[in-house]
Amino acid sequence: MLLLTSENEVGWFGGRAKPLKAILFTKKMETPNLWLRLAEAYDTRCDFGVVRLAEEALMRKFDLTTEVLPKIVAVRTSGDGTQQTIFYEGPNDFDKIVEFLRDSADGGRELVELKRQVEELTHETRGLKVEIAQERETTKAARAESARMKLSQVGYVEAVRKKLETDLQQARVNESTVKERLEAEVLDLQEKLEAVNKDHSVLVSVYVRVCVEVRGGCRAPTGSHH
Repeated sequence: MLLLTSENEVGWFGGRAKPLKAILFTKKMETPNLWLRLAEAYDTRCDFGVVRLAEEALMRKFDLTTEVLPKIVAVRTSGDGTQQTIFYEGPNDFDKIVEFLRDSADGGRELVELKRQVEELTHETRGLKVEIAQERETTKAARAESARMKLSQVGYVEAVRKKLETDLQQARVNESTVKERLEAEVLDLQEKLEAVNKDHSVLVSVYVRVCVEVRGGCRAPTGSHH
């Protein structure tokens, strides 16, 4: 764990002993316990640093303002020395941050973005399921109320029957439409998940090949998600 300043940041970011560097930009004067736990748990694959609010040059370097703090930023260095900056957008949760760091190390910004899209699609799918359930309940309640009111008038019995048939037919059409939309969303989600796994496998293979060419072989990245 290093307290980053404008004096030591060049040497720290230039180091390539580990493929990933994680920086916490914070307003606090003390390093949060969560960040210390993360550094201890993931130290084998990632260098951890902390930037205080007073380090204005480092804040400008990553286009950060006081309003967005605290902020976690990952910097991934590829085999050819190219650096990629990845911003964490998730909750202040240990497991979620570990997952973000693993994805950043294994696949970079592309893998992190794919995971984010998958999570959004999953959330939308759950929302569609709720909509279907609510529409069914609303339709049932509407039909029951309509029947109760109109059946109290003998002269409207036939009209009630026809109206209920029409409502039922429309409800089935609506339900079928929503179901088709849900199935399309689920299929799209599955395709994106397959793409994530495929991209991840390719990235791991490239990483291993680069290690073999540059260092004569090294252990493949661990902590991949399928």
